Amino acid sequence: MDGRPKASEIKKHLMWSKINQLKRKSHSISRRKKLTGYDRKTIRKYLRMTEEEFKAQGCCFRHYTSRLDKYRDFIVSRLENLLVINCQPC
Repeated sequence: MDGRPKASEIKKHLMWSKINQLKRKSHSISRRKKLTGYDRKTIRKYLRMTEEEFKAQGCCFRHYTSRLDKYRDFIVSRLENLLVINCQPC
């Protein structure tokens, strides 16, 4: 894994940030629902969480293992060798 968050994780974090930004602007939950399109129960859920709790919940920045992870070193070395062979002048 390259350690970068996936697009869906970023989207969820942006949703959490947007809901809390609207809270700081003193919008009601109903107004936040209209502005974001999210259910009011979801809005309440995210309002109760700190950013640390949000990340710890597991809905953000999860990293999954791949079936190919155990072969990663082998694949990388083969590709590096292939690049070296193909880059040498004839």
